[in-house]
Formats: sequence, C-alpha cells, structure tokens
Amino acid sequence: MPTSYIHNAVTRELFSLLSFDLGDNTGLINEYCCYPDLYFSGDEKYKPYNFFTDGVQFHYLPDTPYRELYRYWSAEGGKVHRMKPYVNENFIHAKAGFEFFLEHIITQFRAGNMEEGKKYLGSLLHMLQDSTFGLHSIEGPGGMDMFVLDRLMESEVQPTLFALNIDAQGKNLKPSAYIPQILGDSVGDTVMRLYAEYYRRTSDSRKCTFQYILNARDKQESGNPALVQRMFDNAVQICADVVNTIYHIVHGTATGKPVCSLTEFEPYEFPFGGGGGAYRFLPYVRNQVYLPDGTVKEIDGVSFGSHFEGALRYWIAPGVFRLFAANLKLYCKSGTTENVCISVLNDGKVAQRIVLDAVHSSVQLELSEPANELSFVMESSPVCGVIALENSRLSR
Repeated sequence: MPTSYIHNAVTRELFSLLSFDLGDNTGLINEYCCYPDLYFSGDEKYKPYNFFTDGVQFHYLPDTPYRELYRYWSAEGGKVHRMKPYVNENFIHAKAGFEFFLEHIITQFRAGNMEEGKKYLGSLLHMLQDSTFGLHSIEGPGGMDMFVLDRLMESEVQPTLFALNIDAQGKNLKPSAYIPQILGDSVGDTVMRLYAEYYRRTSDSRKCTFQYILNARDKQESGNPALVQRMFDNAVQICADVVNTIYHIVHGTATGKPVCSLTEFEPYEFPFGGGGGAYRFLPYVRNQVYLPDGTVKEIDGVSFGSHFEGALRYWIAPGVFRLFAANLKLYCKSGTTENVCISVLNDGKVAQRIVLDAVHSSVQLELSEPANELSFVMESSPVCGVIALENSRLSR
C-alpha cells in the first residue's frame, strides 16, 4: 500500500532512466501520480483523470478468478462439462483503463498540452505502482483480497500490519539499473504488452510481499531490504516502459517487433487443473512441455494438459499482425486411444477444427489477420496427453 512518498519516489526515479526530456515534471512527481487517492477528497478537479468501468475505479482492479476453471462441472451423457462461463474481470478492467489513459495521454502530448497529458499519466502510473509495490500486490491479476493472509496465517501480529513496514524500508532504496523498453508502436500493441508486463511484475511483487510478511512474522528480516528493492524495481521499470513507449509513439519513433512469440503476451483465459501428471494443478506452461513420460522438452510456445473442456484465449489488437503460425501438437499418454478436438478461433469465429490422436498428433496452423479473440478451445475424453503450441509466431 504505497504512501504518497513512495509514489513520488517511483515517479521521480523513472525519469532518471529515460534518454529524453519531458520538461518540468514537478507536478507529475509531487501531485498527479497521487490522483486516484486524491479523488476521494471529493474535489471535482480530480474527476476527469479517474476512469471507471462498470463502477470499478481504475485503481485497485478485480482479481483474476480461478474457481470457474476447476470447481463447477457436471457429468451428463457420458461427458463432463463446465457449468459456469469464465469471465476475467481483471483483464476487462485493465484493458479498458489502459486504452483510456494511453489514448488521452498521447492525444494531449501530440497537441502540446503536456501538463494536461501528465495528469492522465499520473493516474496510470499510480495504478501500476499500487499493483507492484507492497500490500496491494496481493490483489489483482492472479491475486486475492489483501486480507487473505490474516485468515491463513498464525501470527501474534496481524500479518497485514507487517506489510506497512514495506513503505518505511522504501526510504532506503537504490536507483534502478534498467534500460526502458518500447512496448508497442500503437495503443493496441502497447495494451497487449503492458497487460503482460503488469501481470508478471505484479505476480513477482506479490511473492516478495508474501515472503516479506513471512520473514517479519518469523523475525528473520535480514532479507527484507532486497525484497523491497525488487518491488521498487518492478514499479520503476514498468512505469519507465510506459513513459518511454508514449514518448516514442507521440514522436513517431516507436517500432514494433516484426516477429514475436505468443509467449510474450498474457492469455485472459487458460485451462486449469486435472490435466494429469505435471499439469494436474497447472494452468499452462511457457517454453516447456512436461511430457507424459516424465521428461521435459524446451519449446518456443505454450503447453497445457488435456482435460474434458478448456480454453486458452488471447486478446490480439486488431491491425497489428498479418499472420499467426504455430505447430499444434498432442503428446499422447502411453497406450491411449483417445483423441482431443481443438477449435481454433480468430476474431471470435471458428477458423479450424482439429482432431489430434496418437496417429495424427500434430498440425501446422496458419491464420491470417489475427485479431481480438485468438483462442484454442479444447474438448477431450479423460486425460489423454499434453497439448503444445510450438514455434508460435505472430508476424507483422
């Protein structure tokens, strides 16, 4: 739960990493980066710079649900079916907020209204800083409410209270050594990559927060400064990437990668649990396949277990890529005669239906103009193997 001091420090530090000058950033550092908190003062001047989706402020976003992926099933007609649709509220709200703020910032900067643009920028940076530093990292993508540790842990001191010391240790932070990245050459391209960075850096900071609280509870706090530094670096670096990307889009110097892997993005739905073997409690795995025989194969792509029904879904910004290609492969469980039916969707429409089994175990996929929903929807009998998207490529 960063204080205004931490928000100011992270915002100040990110500018030390940039190779360009955005002018006087005093207002952004000292005030605008706290706008989502200041909104609650009731002062109308903060209202235009705060964004809501379905009544939820772009500040503390909903958690990513997992329960619909593993809890609610029915067995009818000899088949097992999921009973509840999966809705990733975190992705819905993050995508809408990222689009809103990036579009407003870029529009204002291009018009020369730098101070106005920085007010929108402050709100965007604030949300990213809350997500990646301290107690609020427990929430959000892949998270739960921030008081969950109080309900799970035995402790003389309420575990949540230990996390308040993170801000105090934040006054002894070192500069972050980092070269800011360009996340995309358009708003849509940037939203895809920013969501992945937000997901992964928040997940890393969540582990830091959890370990920090464990250390404090067990009076083994010698490693805590390094954990706080890691969170600080996550916050500074993702914010520096955002500002660097905005600057280059505004000035027409942002370039997108000609070819990238699907692993660079974050799915908004994924299969989970029941896949057997290593995949019993895993949603999906990047860059590796845990084979049914117990060995591990390195791949450029993702893998997941087969289990009745499931889906791997990505949002792909329209107009960014001209081609998606991958080798879709089933690694069969020894002796199985079962098969897996996979529907490949592009822009929410079925582009191909593929049946894989021990005899016909792979197929080369090619989809033109991937856009919006790019999905791999699986139906299988009980566990028959591992599915992999290998050599996944998105080409401009």
